Amino acid sequence: METTTPLYRTVNSCQIEIAKPCCLVIFGASGDLTRRKLLPALYHLFASGMLPEKFFILGKSRSDMDTERFREIMRSAVKEALSATFDQKTWEVTWIRNDSGKSCAPQ
Repeated sequence: METTTPLYRTVNSCQIEIAKPCCLVIFGASGDLTRRKLLPALYHLFASGMLPEKFFILGKSRSDMDTERFREIMRSAVKEALSATFDQKTWEVTWIRNDSGKSCAPQ
């Protein structure tokens, strides 16, 4: 098995290991917890450089909405939660999408 030396970057004078590309899946992504807590926290980590460069969020919900509508709702929630530190240019990085549908709804 091949081993590689981890890469590091400096964030707020701390050395942190650069994480490998990854995806975070949030089930129930259109819910209150995601709007009030998860997305503002993830946005803050993303804006602070604490998440990998190749990172994205896939939201899974039963609510019928497309990715653009989901992003708009989450942008409003993050902007409200972090009004002093919200940056539209940071938000515009395409790192969030929604996969709604009835495929996992109980029959």
